[in-house]
Amino acid sequence: MAGIDNDTFFGVNVDFSGAATPAPTMLTNGQILIASTALNGGGTHINVGTLTSPLGTIAIGYSSPNITIDASGSGTIMETLSDDVGVKALPSGNNIQLVGHVNEQGATKFSTTVAGTNLININPMSSARWIVDGLGFNGTHTTIGSALTSATSGDTIIILPGTYTENITLKAGVNLAAYNGDGDTPTVTINGTVTASFAGTACMTGIHFLTNGATAAITVTGNSATLLNIFNSNIDGASNTPLVFNSSNVSQSTKVINCILSSATNVFTLAGASGVEFRYCIANASTTASTHASSGGCRLFCTRFNNPITSSSTGFMESEYAFMNNANATCLTLGTTSSQNNLYHSIFTSGSASAISIANNDTQIVNCVIDSTNTNAITGAGVAAMGGCVFKNTSSLTNTTTQNPRVMSNDAITIKAPGAYPYTAVPQDAVIIVDTTSARTINLNASPVTGQRFIIKDNTGGAAANNITIVPAAGNIDGAANLKITTNFGSATVVYNGTQWNKI
Repeated sequence: MAGIDNDTFFGVNVDFSGAATPAPTMLTNGQILIASTALNGGGTHINVGTLTSPLGTIAIGYSSPNITIDASGSGTIMETLSDDVGVKALPSGNNIQLVGHVNEQGATKFSTTVAGTNLININPMSSARWIVDGLGFNGTHTTIGSALTSATSGDTIIILPGTYTENITLKAGVNLAAYNGDGDTPTVTINGTVTASFAGTACMTGIHFLTNGATAAITVTGNSATLLNIFNSNIDGASNTPLVFNSSNVSQSTKVINCILSSATNVFTLAGASGVEFRYCIANASTTASTHASSGGCRLFCTRFNNPITSSSTGFMESEYAFMNNANATCLTLGTTSSQNNLYHSIFTSGSASAISIANNDTQIVNCVIDSTNTNAITGAGVAAMGGCVFKNTSSLTNTTTQNPRVMSNDAITIKAPGAYPYTAVPQDAVIIVDTTSARTINLNASPVTGQRFIIKDNTGGAAANNITIVPAAGNIDGAANLKITTNFGSATVVYNGTQWNKI
């Protein structure tokens, strides 16, 4: 029943549009009246008087369209939110500091408005000095370029997820680091050209670099000693060359580490005095060759490069544990005059084209796999200094002007002393020493590869009386069904030529 102290009046589908008896009015503090605007003086939907206690007074009122709550009195316990003053402080004096940051205008900021909703910004990366957020929620800046303007050497700019369509110029000593992505997919994209011409060092990591026009995604230019390191990124040229290096400074160097590179044309152009090194990268592009025309060096280390490279000028070309794979295109065309071209422990697969072309000077090709069906697996007018190479496919011809075999060290080879006879050789046997206290038979292995070689030796000096008979599993030895060693301490070297065994 309405109108009694300390009771609650509650009506469901009750008509308050006319007079009521008793009138639904508030008799004392501590009650809430929900009524139509026609009652209780009109204009209020919810009306509460003041609530008092020994700690102070709380007044609840209505000012369209909001309900207001005000506190007063010496016992008020309401808190105040204030800016971060930059030092550790306990909440005191009814003051709670919010973690904030300095915005582009130099003012401390801890709240913003998005779609009409006020959001309190508690920054999870408040320890970073510069943070770029294109949406304006958590950053000190909304563009990478403006953050670079504010930053100085020694700073790292953290970039929050998003696509940033802008051309930027790097600063010496200022690093760009993207918010972590999920494995090979960066969450930050720079759609534009990143230019480096500073004197010093800078690093970029975790970013998707994408061209937005006819220019490169990343370009290094000028005449300064620019040292640029790019880590864990995707560098995408789309229909353009993603990497362009054209510095005139001999100390300029770029390292591209653990990156994925892609383009519908080529991967890079190298000119001037620039140098570049690719480590642990994968490069996918067309058969349009990347060009190395600088006095600096180009190095591939533990990198798969599915794009041909053509070198010229005086700079060196080097590969180590690299894999160059091109469909019917020459992997490396070495026109450089450098005497420091070194290809070590690498694989060159070229289909119907020659795998390597050496136009000038001396190129070291050591412990490499050459995979080509061309008449000439290695060609050109230069010098091929080769050692320990494997020709995997049908071609093993090298028709360079000069081939210089490399001198090998005195490596140890496998010595096999059979424990029982007859003994069948296995490919790992290099020298088989035979006990000739009785006549012995050595069977050569089945399905030998061309060039397979064995040395069979009388180890005890009894072969004149107890012959050693060498028998092929298939085919002949110099046209005979077998070969005998009949002299004491005699030996025989046999090599398979692809059709039969030959005694050497």
